[in-house]
Amino acid sequence: MSDIVIPQPLQIVVDDLGWFCGDDDRKSGGASRSGMPRRHGYRDYEAMHELGKALDQKIVCGFCLAEWDPDNRLKKFPQISKYGENWDNARYIDMDEAKRCAKIINDSPYIDVALHGMGHGYYCDENLNNDTSDFYIVKAGKIKEMTDEGYIRGIIESFLGILEYYGINKKVTSMIPPTGVYRFNELSRILADFGIKYVSAGFWEMIVDSGEKLEDIAVENGIITMNRYQPEANNWLAHSIDYGNVPLRVYSFGSHWPNWLHEEPDRNMEVIKSAVKYFYRCAELQGTVISRDMKFAVTQTMFRKHSTVTENEKGETVIDISKVPRLDTMNNVFYVNSRFPITCEGGTMTEYAGKKNFITYEIKPESNVIILK
Repeated sequence: MSDIVIPQPLQIVVDDLGWFCGDDDRKSGGASRSGMPRRHGYRDYEAMHELGKALDQKIVCGFCLAEWDPDNRLKKFPQISKYGENWDNARYIDMDEAKRCAKIINDSPYIDVALHGMGHGYYCDENLNNDTSDFYIVKAGKIKEMTDEGYIRGIIESFLGILEYYGINKKVTSMIPPTGVYRFNELSRILADFGIKYVSAGFWEMIVDSGEKLEDIAVENGIITMNRYQPEANNWLAHSIDYGNVPLRVYSFGSHWPNWLHEEPDRNMEVIKSAVKYFYRCAELQGTVISRDMKFAVTQTMFRKHSTVTENEKGETVIDISKVPRLDTMNNVFYVNSRFPITCEGGTMTEYAGKKNFITYEIKPESNVIILK
């Protein structure tokens, strides 16, 4: 049976795109931003496009859009920054640069715009950590409490409105909780009203009031929430990385925008080329499959978690998928790795990708029991 496995999808998720100023401003009571020691520009979006293109994957990119405010429309949300009612982004924004970035984002089929936040924080006296999240505050005892629902809806509406202003006409279907601050089965009720279908969150950080232990993936208010992992070898603020030194892995790749960039923007592609070689090596590990987008990733994770794989008396691999949820936000196919050529009963199977030591097959189920032999 070890010759056939349901692999984990390797989906890249990136936090903190959208900033123009990269500086971490927490020392002055402001936002952490991306932490990149320079300004961001259009080359940084070209880098994300090239990463996705090389892997044929829509990279889930969590955006903060406060610094895109063209006309101080966010002044009505004084909690989005340390400047409060003195918010005046219009004075500083480089509109030509913003429009150039917007065109790359909109034109790229590989940049999946996800909701991350507006200013990456909620600035008020009662919040012990203003930079934590747009959607939650941390009070005494570090209890995470959701901010006002009307405020949250206004923030999300403004996020979508700024995208529309710049002609970025992509549907926003994913959300990444800022700083991992998230309570399961709470904010998702609001997110669902705005067409959010997926949440990428670190389950080790997330609060689950019911006490339920979540593993890999779960469904909340119709939204599929998938666990994410941060590479152990990558410092959150690391940039100009040589991915030849990063341990290989077979699961979702949570990351930070600087992790894909170089301190000198003209050298971004050095990092991207190194990263692409790294992911090609990961793809040669049995037990992984490069995801194409978030829908691919959640579908494969659902089949991996909820299928039962056994061996019958004939030595055939039997995959029972009767307990796999079937949602409109999932695909109707899943993938297996096999060290040897196989045939399939109970579904339609096609060869998806050939690797050095195994073959990846795509299976479209036609029954609840798939037999591979």
